Amino acid sequence: MRKLNTLRTRLVLWIMLINALLLAILVVAGWFVLRREQDAALNTMLKLSATQLTTAVDKVDGRLTASVDEAAVLAERGVFGWILNPRGEVQGTVGQVPAGAPPNVDEGELIQEQLSSGDQARLFRIRLAEVNGTVIVGISTQSLNQTASRALLTFALALPLTLAMSALGGLFIAGRALSPIATITAQAQRISRDNLAERLTLAGPEDELLQSARAFDTMLERLHHALENELRFTAAAS
Repeated sequence: MRKLNTLRTRLVLWIMLINALLLAILVVAGWFVLRREQDAALNTMLKLSATQLTTAVDKVDGRLTASVDEAAVLAERGVFGWILNPRGEVQGTVGQVPAGAPPNVDEGELIQEQLSSGDQARLFRIRLAEVNGTVIVGISTQSLNQTASRALLTFALALPLTLAMSALGGLFIAGRALSPIATITAQAQRISRDNLAERLTLAGPEDELLQSARAFDTMLERLHHALENELRFTAAAS
C-alpha cells in the first residue's frame, strides 16, 4: 500500500488514466465516423441501384419486368428489390428477396427495416422512369454491422496493450522527471550541523526543481551564517 502512495506510482496511474480516456474517445469517435461513412456509401449505392433498375424495367405482356442482365448485375452487388404496379402489386423481383409481402416504404424515403427473415436492411422506393409503377430496392446491412463490430472489438483488444505501453512509458517518464528529486533527497540527508557549508549544487534545466534546489541552498547559507554567528557569540561570551 505504501508503494501505491509514491509520487512515481501516482504519476504512472495518471498517465494510464489519461491515455485510456483518450483511447476511449478515439474509439467512440472512430466508430461513429465509420458508421456514418458506411451509411453514406450504402445510401449512395442504393439510390444508384434504384435508378439503374428503373431504366431497366419495361412492360411485357401487361406485366412489369426487369432486364435479366441488369437484374443479375444488381444481384451480384447484394441488391434485391420488388417491382410494383400502380396498385402496389408485385410484378417482379430482383435478387434474393425475403419471403412475404414487400415492406411499406414511402416514395423517395430511405428507411432501416427488419425483414421477415430477421435481417436488417436499408430500403429505398422510387418511381419508374418509362412505365407507370414503382420499385423498392434494398440491401442487407448485416455485413456492415459485422464490420463495425469487428472494428470495435479490435479497438477493445488494443486497449490492454495500450495501457501496458502507457505504464512502461509512464515509468520511464516518471523516473526521468523524479530523478533530480532523488538526488536532492540524498544530498540533503548528508547535510548536518557539522557540514552546513555543503550545498546541493544541482545542475540541469532552469525548471521548478532547480529553483527549489537553489532555494534550499539559500536556506542552508542562512543557517550556516546564523550558526557561525552563534558560535562566535558563544566563544566571545565565554
